[in-house]
Amino acid sequence: MIDYLDWQSDLTLEQVFAGAAPFSYPSIVDGLGTLYLSKDPHDNRSVLRLMSGDKVNTITPAWSNLQTRVNEYGGKPYWLLGKSLVFANRSDQCLYRQQLDDRCASVPQRISVKPSDKQRFMYTDVNQLNNAAILAIVEVERAGISHANNPMFIATLSDQADNEPLIAIQGADFYSNLVVNKSQDKVAWVQWTHPNMPWDNTQLMVADLVYRAKVPSIENPSQVDVLGISSGGASVCQLLFSDNDRLFFSADYSTDEETVSTDDSDNYWNIHVYDFDTAKATRVTSGSDEFGYPHWVYGDHRIVQLTEDTLLAIASAPSGDQMVLIDQHSLECRGLLPQTPATLQHLHSNGSGRCVLEQRPFDANSSLVQFDYQVIDQSLRPEALIEGAKIEFEISPAVAIPLLRRALSTRMVSTTRRAILHSSSKLTLRRYPRFWSWCMAARPPEPMVISTCKSSSGHHVVSLF
Repeated sequence: MIDYLDWQSDLTLEQVFAGAAPFSYPSIVDGLGTLYLSKDPHDNRSVLRLMSGDKVNTITPAWSNLQTRVNEYGGKPYWLLGKSLVFANRSDQCLYRQQLDDRCASVPQRISVKPSDKQRFMYTDVNQLNNAAILAIVEVERAGISHANNPMFIATLSDQADNEPLIAIQGADFYSNLVVNKSQDKVAWVQWTHPNMPWDNTQLMVADLVYRAKVPSIENPSQVDVLGISSGGASVCQLLFSDNDRLFFSADYSTDEETVSTDDSDNYWNIHVYDFDTAKATRVTSGSDEFGYPHWVYGDHRIVQLTEDTLLAIASAPSGDQMVLIDQHSLECRGLLPQTPATLQHLHSNGSGRCVLEQRPFDANSSLVQFDYQVIDQSLRPEALIEGAKIEFEISPAVAIPLLRRALSTRMVSTTRRAILHSSSKLTLRRYPRFWSWCMAARPPEPMVISTCKSSSGHHVVSLF
């Protein structure tokens, strides 16, 4: 048997990533349609597209390429703020604002300071405040200093594009999950310091948002005692201020060798809620379904406000993801729709019963799906906005058969995969999200079996189990 480290794939990285989903980070723009991030097929830029009915318009100008480089990995590079949006541009990392209407998007206007030879600012978790100021997480990249030592802080940006960000909170090494409540008088975020990683130990912070001479400032910061629920270190993510001014979040707990947890729910990202009146955190969900994951990139929401009284959350299990409805008052939870063998991500809601997300089945193409909440029977009605195109490419049997044999000999992942052997003696491999797990040398958990049959169209179907 060939050791998996010695196995070389006959598929190139270009072929693998050519099948990536052409959409991510969708957002509902009330009255206009659905906004989502996509790739320009001509120059591979990241652009925003606005879909309204059967019409899809690219609203990103030719000079721009959306990407934020915060913590190098970045994440969601745009933020929808009512009928306007703010995006981060890759080349200068500046923030730009566009106004949206039913005809087109306005010319982007820069709203943050330009980079210099000495430093540049990078932004994420952008929040719009009532006085037109912006509150965001900022990372500073300075010449001659290692990226590992880049300072981070929470800052406000005025409407003067040439002014540097005004620091509101600093002191920690990393910040994430910055959120502001609906009345814009409270703010919350997650922070952590070296040598901790975000899945080891983080701090959940809350503070007052105060306006002095129309200048916003963060005052009275304090740490939420999530460890009053459990023992050990807490990993916190997925912050959301609900419409009734409670702070929902996901957390799991790590324990040292001398501490034994009595609650198995400690080992999974379960949803909690912090009540400002009692200054106490309460567990909302218990079990082995995950409502979060280790922080790596910014902007993938798994808890959103669905209606004025209910939240919608994504619960993950090995067999697939499911959406869960949460009453923000009683904290009652109920599963919506059957659990599907798929990954659900990039959830967004308009707060009025409509949501959109990206659905990535384990053995099919990704799709962009919108759901409308039915109040009468408390159900979700799905509608596929974009079906992922079937990405296929052809290789000769001389290349394909050794590839299949190597996949078998390295005992790769056991989920069913398919290839179609055409009468033209060329093998077409269908690209599915997990197809490449065995092509690109994942560790083999189980043996595989190859079976062949002839389809109704006369093609030879090769199934890998």
